[in-house]
Amino acid sequence: MTWNLWGRFGPWREREAAIIDTLRVVDPDVLAIQEVWATGDGASQLRVVADALGMHSAGWTQPLGDTGLEQGNAVLSRWPISRWRALTLNADPLDPRAAVVADVETPWGSAPVVSTHLSWRPEEGGTRLRQVRLIREHLWTREPGALPPIVMGDLNAEPTSDELRAFTGLRADEPPGPVFVDCWEQVRSGQPGYTWDHANPYAACTPWPRRRLDYVLIGLPDLGLVREKRMGWFEVDSCELAGVSAVRGTVPSDHYAVVTRLRVLPDRPH
Repeated sequence: MTWNLWGRFGPWREREAAIIDTLRVVDPDVLAIQEVWATGDGASQLRVVADALGMHSAGWTQPLGDTGLEQGNAVLSRWPISRWRALTLNADPLDPRAAVVADVETPWGSAPVVSTHLSWRPEEGGTRLRQVRLIREHLWTREPGALPPIVMGDLNAEPTSDELRAFTGLRADEPPGPVFVDCWEQVRSGQPGYTWDHANPYAACTPWPRRRLDYVLIGLPDLGLVREKRMGWFEVDSCELAGVSAVRGTVPSDHYAVVTRLRVLPDRPH
């Protein structure tokens, strides 16, 4: 599951309660969250969510202007996280961007899981493309694991953009790196899946059109490792939106969440 939680904007206390209730209903095994708030005194939304769900966690935050708050991304997991790092995606102090890369120790093997939030302005397609390349390069150089990588987050890019085409192998001039599958397209092809939608009251007052900006992307496996039975792979069973409905009168976030159910195929002969 991936979800942009919108920090401390709007009625954030009521929203946070609605977020926790929604997460308890979905009950994800692995969760990527973006725009996670933190304060200088050690309080953090990551801790609130992790404690409420009883999950392992890894997270990164940076100061949010002069607000006194910090904001960032995180990975949470039902299973242990053996190691993690924050991969810096740009050097802009006014709009820092990073990807949290965590090794989640699932019952089927270790899976690199990424939570990221790419640059947000519509005209920053080139910046987002460079950020995608940094993520792919980092995952390409990692030690082979038992499972392919999973990238989740608010990519601020539409499915036909160069940024998504770079992730999914459809942009021909990209450097070598892992290729990903868009889970929504696998089972919901032709359905818009807008995660930024004017039906959401927090998005209705903005000039940005309805768009699908949030994704769960699963990596294609290394065929050599599959043949040697040293790497499993994923198949997509379902993909849906969550956080669409109000909870006790409050919509949880300005973005809808994406929830994907994956099946792990570790032993199928090739």
